[in-house]
Amino acid sequence: MNYSTIELSFLGSLIMDRHFSTSKMGVNQKIFGTWRRHKLIPVQKNGKWTKANFVEIVWIRMLENMRRMNCSVATMKKAFYLFFQKAWENNLADNNRKVKIKYLQNYMKENGYTVENMYELQILQDIDENLDLKARLDFEVNYLYELLAQIILKGGEGGLKIDLNGDCEIYYIDSNKLSNVESLSLIHGPMITIPISHILAELLLDNYGIEFLYKHIFINEDEMRVIKELRNDNVASITVSKGEDDTLSISANEKGLITGEQARKIMQILGIKNYSSIELKTRNNSTLSFIKSNRV
Repeated sequence: MNYSTIELSFLGSLIMDRHFSTSKMGVNQKIFGTWRRHKLIPVQKNGKWTKANFVEIVWIRMLENMRRMNCSVATMKKAFYLFFQKAWENNLADNNRKVKIKYLQNYMKENGYTVENMYELQILQDIDENLDLKARLDFEVNYLYELLAQIILKGGEGGLKIDLNGDCEIYYIDSNKLSNVESLSLIHGPMITIPISHILAELLLDNYGIEFLYKHIFINEDEMRVIKELRNDNVASITVSKGEDDTLSISANEKGLITGEQARKIMQILGIKNYSSIELKTRNNSTLSFIKSNRV
């Protein structure tokens, strides 16, 4: 994928910015300790694990979802292998870096040099020479990171599918196929699905999740206003347009409140940017209307 400079900065923050403490993960500490003993939590080579990055926060929320759905530890280990161990075995980060270096070299040879391309190439080459940084990136980059990159920056939905035998599969659905709210549960049949959009919705309802996403320009000012009004129970009605004939309209109930489930639907839509425009009317008679802008 090709990303802008700002998008690349955001992607870097997903793994390099470690400031999520275990107390903010919404998980019982005894349960978290059990996961660590079963080696379900990524641990650096030095054996230390103090704070999580954004990707690991999403993974911990996925583990909690699996636990609530009574998935076995064996199933969790299969999911951990798919997202993390398999990436390390395949040298994902190192191979991606080599592919990107070769691409940039060929591109500049055919199309000429630009400052931005030369700067990006220099960074990639410097990583290979910095053994500490290279080791860290080789550990941090994994298939969950790549899935999050697709969903957050390019749109669409993805997550984990688990069949009746406990076997796992990563899935991704292009944003063009997300035609309505119901399609957020596109996977049917006798299996468990854990969509990333549900986890992003949870994080948008948490202070520390909002702070991270707003700090790194994933949430714009208008979307932040919608989130604040929802959390303050100050929404009279909200209309989300997703296409010419596809809208979601939600009004407050007789008590003047948007229900928790309705709020989560809006958070899911904001999380994967699956809208074209939003109109918000608050209980104190102010309004907000905006169309979707670029992700960053």
